[in-house]
Amino acid sequence: IAETGALIEARVLDASLGDPLIYALVRTNGEYRGVFTGKSGQFRLFVEEPDSTEIEITYVGYEPTSFNAGSFYRDEQTEVRLKPVELFMNEVVVREYLNSAITSENGMQSLALHPGWRERRIPQPAHRRHR
Repeated sequence: IAETGALIEARVLDASLGDPLIYALVRTNGEYRGVFTGKSGQFRLFVEEPDSTEIEITYVGYEPTSFNAGSFYRDEQTEVRLKPVELFMNEVVVREYLNSAITSENGMQSLALHPGWRERRIPQPAHRRHR
């Protein structure tokens, strides 16, 4: 039986400085499960159907990016660079996930968020609000 799929391995870096982005979230097709980047911004993610899978990378304060796993794998890319963005908010919402889980499988960290959270709104000072 032929094995299908691809192991996507790369580093997530700041586009302007080249610094690694630690704990960036890497997931497929907007799912709630994914992996985090490590100390040097590296991640490993196995994808069963690379040509029909989009990988999305998000990090607070940076523009999210997504790409096709199959073309990324075939082009042997090893870096993903995220561009910083300025954030202007009227308030910040902090949610505590009561039963979230970070697990480790095959040496890779993964995240699963489940329902059951508490919410707290924190208004920003008037002088910091975007007009």
